[in-house]
Amino acid sequence: MQIRYASHAPDTISATASAPSLPDDHYFDPSIGSSGIPSTRSMDHEQTAASASGDWSSRRVSDHQLEMSAIATGNFWAGTVDDPWWPCILALDGGGIRGYSSLLILKALMHDVWLWEQKLEDEESHHENVVSAPCARLSPDEDALLPCHYFDFMFGTSSGGIIATLLGRLRLTVNESLAIYRRLGEDMFGRRRSRLPLATKYYHEPLEEAIKDVVRSRYDKHTFREGIDDLFPLDADHLEEMLQRPVPFDVDDPRVCHSCCVTATHTEDTETAQAHLLRTYPHYYSENTSNWITKYNEGADKLPIWKVVRATSATPFCFEIVTHEVDGVKKTFKDGGIRENNPSFAAYSEFTALYEGRASEPALLLSVGAGRYDPAPALGLFGRLPFLSTYLETRRIIQNLTVKYAEAEKQHLLMRQHAHGEHSWYKRMDVAGMEKMQQDEWVKGKYMGRKSVPGGATLTAIEEATKREPQRRFDGRFDSARTHVALKIYTRDQDNKDEFEMYQYLRTCSRRHPGYRHVRTALDEFTIPRTGGPHHCIVQKPLWESFKELLARNPRHRFSLDLLKAGLRSTLLALDYLHTECRVIHTDIKADNILQDISDQSILEDFEMQELEHPSRRRIWDLFEDKHLFYGQDPSGLNPNGTGYTTRAHLAEVVGMLRLPPADLLQRGKRSRKFFAEDGQWCAEIEVPHGLSLSSSEENLEGEQKTLFLNFVRSMLCWKPEDRKTAKQLLDDLWLKG
Repeated sequence: MQIRYASHAPDTISATASAPSLPDDHYFDPSIGSSGIPSTRSMDHEQTAASASGDWSSRRVSDHQLEMSAIATGNFWAGTVDDPWWPCILALDGGGIRGYSSLLILKALMHDVWLWEQKLEDEESHHENVVSAPCARLSPDEDALLPCHYFDFMFGTSSGGIIATLLGRLRLTVNESLAIYRRLGEDMFGRRRSRLPLATKYYHEPLEEAIKDVVRSRYDKHTFREGIDDLFPLDADHLEEMLQRPVPFDVDDPRVCHSCCVTATHTEDTETAQAHLLRTYPHYYSENTSNWITKYNEGADKLPIWKVVRATSATPFCFEIVTHEVDGVKKTFKDGGIRENNPSFAAYSEFTALYEGRASEPALLLSVGAGRYDPAPALGLFGRLPFLSTYLETRRIIQNLTVKYAEAEKQHLLMRQHAHGEHSWYKRMDVAGMEKMQQDEWVKGKYMGRKSVPGGATLTAIEEATKREPQRRFDGRFDSARTHVALKIYTRDQDNKDEFEMYQYLRTCSRRHPGYRHVRTALDEFTIPRTGGPHHCIVQKPLWESFKELLARNPRHRFSLDLLKAGLRSTLLALDYLHTECRVIHTDIKADNILQDISDQSILEDFEMQELEHPSRRRIWDLFEDKHLFYGQDPSGLNPNGTGYTTRAHLAEVVGMLRLPPADLLQRGKRSRKFFAEDGQWCAEIEVPHGLSLSSSEENLEGEQKTLFLNFVRSMLCWKPEDRKTAKQLLDDLWLKG
C-alpha cells in the first residue's frame, strides 16, 4: 500500500493500498552498473564518506559531473538513508577465472569512491572552526583505499568467496587482490591433472600454497606455523568466551568488516549437500527470527583461512573436495555454487537475522556477478534416454557449469522482488561479452604489451569486456527493464504548493516502520517552464486501479472477507506509519483513493507497446456491503455542483446512526452552530432519518462474525477522535486477526 497526496483536496492526504492478493511489484532501475554508498560512515577507526557513481571510467571528473552522474544513475537515493550506520553489504558470485571481472568492477567502484573522498575532503577544508576530519588523513593514492573500510559484510561463493576472503578477512586492496588472482589463474588452471572424463581436472595444492603465502605475509604474530593455519573467525582466540554471552555476536562491538563464504557440505549421515556458511563471526538465530528467511548453520566453524578458500571453491570435477572435522563431526565441503552461486539472498537473510530490530533494510546490498551466463544447450534427442541423460548432464556441468550461472540470475530476480527493483538499497553489477568463456579458460596470448603470456588472452578478453560494459546498449535478456513511472502534470492555475511540501516532508521521515512501504511518495518533483507560468510535475511509481474500480469489475460488487481484511491491514499499517512516524493525519480515506500495486511489470511493457503501435485518442463499508453507509443526498438539491450531496444531509445521517454528538465536542467545533443549537439539538433545515443502525445496515454476515465485524466498525465510528481506536489498535482487533 502507498500514500499519495490528494491534489483535489489541498488539506488532505489520500491513501492507496496494494491489492492483498497480489505480490509486491517489481520496480526497476534503468541504469546499468549503478551503486551507492551512504555518506558519513566510520569503520575501523577511520571515518570515511563515500558515494559511488555508475561511471566505470578512470577519468577525473568535476564536482558537477559527479553530481549529475549520481542523479542519472539513481545514486541520489543514498543521501536519504535513514541511518548512516545501516550496513553496506557486498555479495560476490562464483565464476572461476571469470571472477577477475568482479575485481575489475570493484576497482572502478573504488576509483569513484576515491573521487568522492577528495570532494568531501575539499569541502571539509572550506569550513571554518572545524577540526580536520579523520578522512583528511586518507592516503592521496587511490590504490591504497581498502574496500573493507566501506563494506560491513562481504559474502562470496566459489571465486567470489576467494575475493571476499582477500578483501574482507585479509584486508587487501583491490590491486593486491587482482595480482593474486592473476597468479591463481596460472596456479589453478595452468596445468591439468587429468583429461579423462569425470576425473578431477586440476591440482588443488597450488591454490592452497598461494593462499598460505598471502596469510603468512599479512600477519606479524602467528599462533600456528608462521600463520598459515590462522583461523577464519576474526576473534578465534576468544570464540569460546563469546559463546557464553546471551548474544554471542554484536554487529557493533566491534564495528569491523566481516566475511562469509558460501560452501556446500554434507556429513556421513546425509546424501544431499546443503548450503553452509563459513563465517568470521559466530551467529546464532534467535527465537524471534523471521520465518521467511533461510536459516543456515549456526556459529563460526574453526577452519584455517586457506581451508575456507578451498572449501568454497572445490568445484566438482575441477578440484578435490575438502574434509574437515567440525564439532566432532567429519564433514566434506564442495564449491558453494552447487547450492547458491549468487550469495545475495544468503547475505540478505543474514542481514535480516543480525539486524533484527535495528535496521529494516541495508544501506546497500551490492551484488557483483562474474560475467553473464550463456543458457546451457539442450541435451538433445539422446538426452531423453535414461541411461544417457545423467552422463550428458554431468558433461554439460563439466564443460561450462552454466546451470550455476542461470541460478545466479534467478537469485538476482528474487532480490529485485524483495527490494522492489534496483532503485533503492539493492544493486547488481555484471559484465556481458563473456558468455562463451568457460570458468576454467586459461589461454596464452598477448597481455599488457607482452606477447605469449600464460593466460594473457583470457585476461585481456575479460578486461576488454569489463571496459566495454558501461557503454554497451541495453540488453533485455540480462538488464533490468526500463523503469515506468507515473507523471502528474498540473495546470498552471492549480495550487499545488501544499502537495509538493507534503511529499518533501514525507521524504524526511523514517522508513523503518513496516507501514512505510504502503505509503505512496514522490520519486521526484520538477517544473516545466512555459510562458505565462510553469507546469509543476510529480513523478511517482505507477499503480493499478483503485478499490472502487475493482469493486465495479467484481460481479458481486463487494469484497470477500479475506480480501477486505488483507486490504485493511495494509491501510492501517500505512495510517499508523503516518500517525506515529510522520505525525500526519489522514482525512480522506475512500475506495477510489486506495490503489493496487502492479505485480507484473510486463503489463506496463505491453501497454507501452500497444500505445506505440495503436496510439489512443470507498470506504471500508462500501468494499464489503456494496453500498454506502452514508449517502448525504439532500432532497432540496442545495449543492451548486448539482450532485445532490450536501454536508448537512451527510451529517443528518450520521446523527441518525450515532445520535447527537457530545456537548464538549460541539464546543470545540468551528461550524457547530450551523447544524446544532446551543443546547446541542439538531437545527439544520433537513430531517434526521429515523431507524438507522449498523446492525440493520449490515446484510452479509451472521452470528459471531457479524458481532465482531460491527464491533470493529463501531470502534472507528465515534464522534470524538479520542474515542476512536488508533490504526495500531485496530491491527490487533479480534475480527481482523480472526
